[in-house]
Amino acid sequence: RFRHMWRFIFVCAERKGLKRIYLADIGGGAFSALLSGPGISYGRLKEESLAPVQAEFQSKNFVVEQLPRVPDFAFKPENKALLAESLLVNAWDPWSMVGNGNG
Repeated sequence: RFRHMWRFIFVCAERKGLKRIYLADIGGGAFSALLSGPGISYGRLKEESLAPVQAEFQSKNFVVEQLPRVPDFAFKPENKALLAESLLVNAWDPWSMVGNGNG
């Protein structure tokens, strides 16, 4: 399911002609309580599910980065040009769809 979620994000960025994707730790934090056993972690889940999707979209040359603190990053005037070419994924639970209905 995580791989499917990442794919939605990359398809969204592709369709909108964006160059950058900023990801929050979707499904981390409060939603990752059961990912704490031996050999199990949110970091591992993210890496193993995100890497194959990034490989699918390698030809698009997306820059994928950790989402900085919101709202600070999103509303700084000096980030305006950068944000115009970026998809910010700030949903913190894996059941929110990309955009959360915000057009």
